[in-house]
Amino acid sequence: MMYLIEPDATVLMTSHDLGAIKVMERRDGRDPARLAWTPAPAGIQPSDVLAAALRHGIDIRRGLMVHPAFVETLMEPARLRRIAEEQRRVEEQLASLGPVSGQSDEDRAALKKARQDADDAIHEAEVAADKLKNEDVKDHLVAAWQRMGGTLAGSHAA
Repeated sequence: MMYLIEPDATVLMTSHDLGAIKVMERRDGRDPARLAWTPAPAGIQPSDVLAAALRHGIDIRRGLMVHPAFVETLMEPARLRRIAEEQRRVEEQLASLGPVSGQSDEDRAALKKARQDADDAIHEAEVAADKLKNEDVKDHLVAAWQRMGGTLAGSHAA
């Protein structure tokens, strides 16, 4: 699977992976811009796709194509924070019922460890996302993006 961001911030995807796309391009002369691109799932942020594409993308004239792993790296902290927040809400709802009979110190310790593990995972995801965002953008990709009419404003692209 690959993502494509177009200059109007539309994010599309194809089921073809980069290897298959390169084979089609070299062997068959197929233009990646003409593949069957479909709308990306809801929740894929154009700013994340653009930030990843300006660092690790490929100019395909129609927009910038990028591997989803880079986009997922940028999205992971928010996803983990949503999960942790939901878990905290569940814990608060259960706590409102009063003390749980039979809850042992081991149970409380396990809950505390789970919270700490979640916080650690969020921190690791933030470090990875920050590392990617702090990588230099590639000048040729910025130039291609701007030549297509894309803008850099309002994103963590540059």
